Amino acid sequence: MENLSYLAFAVAYRRVGVVLIVGDEPVFWRISTRAAESAPYAAKFTQQLIDQFSPNVVVTEQLVHAVRKGKQAKQVIATVASVAEAGPVLAIPIARVNKYKNKYAEADALIELYPIMAPLRPQVRKYFDNEPRNTVLFEALSLAESVRRGPTEQLVAAMG
Repeated sequence: MENLSYLAFAVAYRRVGVVLIVGDEPVFWRISTRAAESAPYAAKFTQQLIDQFSPNVVVTEQLVHAVRKGKQAKQVIATVASVAEAGPVLAIPIARVNKYKNKYAEADALIELYPIMAPLRPQVRKYFDNEPRNTVLFEALSLAESVRRGPTEQLVAAMG
């Protein structure tokens, strides 16, 4: 499993975060506001990344469990998932499980696993501030990590 590459997409309000893990290290990450604007932009963004990196696995959030997402975010998640499913990659929709007290604790735990992500650590916000932009990257990293370190049954089930 260590030679696999995982391209994980996370969608938040007005942004899409993407992380590519090859082997045991994140090698690419990006936040796109354009991809969050509409389904056509999300489809183009997703297809470009799949074509560019040729990942083995594409991970998205499972729509059934995306109860805290808005209508636009759900549409973008569905578009990303459908582009991945139509491509030559293994598409795995996964429920986002919150194992930590908050997103900042989750980011800290992921930084322990992937120190290269430390400069992107989101700053804890005040209650009146917007959510930090980088949290979506750690959501994507968390989705990829759930598949990478999760039960092998997830990969086997996705393979059919």
